[in-house]
Amino acid sequence: MGRHWGEVDGEDHPHKEITQAIIGEAIEIQKALGHGLLEDPYKVCLAHSLRLAGHKVKREVFLDIEWRGLVVERAYRLDLLVDDLVVVEAKAEWRSACSSISVSGLSKTVESSG
Repeated sequence: MGRHWGEVDGEDHPHKEITQAIIGEAIEIQKALGHGLLEDPYKVCLAHSLRLAGHKVKREVFLDIEWRGLVVERAYRLDLLVDDLVVVEAKAEWRSACSSISVSGLSKTVESSG
């Protein structure tokens, strides 16, 4: 049988329930908001939905790195950290945003040249 979104392979996956909740909420948000937005609205909505479901969510968590004794502060940014266990890196679909902008611009050009 095929996998469904929201399913995580392996019964021994340590954060399976959290991961399933994240994927399920992300799918619901994408269905409701559709394609073409920048990443931030999706992240804000996902954080809100997960908090409503009882999860602890931190947004834009910065991490330092160390290289041979040099500490580089704020070298990496996590989009979301859920329950201090799972990192979520949000990605918006850029092609959809470009298509929407192009189609909108084209229709305005066609109408104004009439």
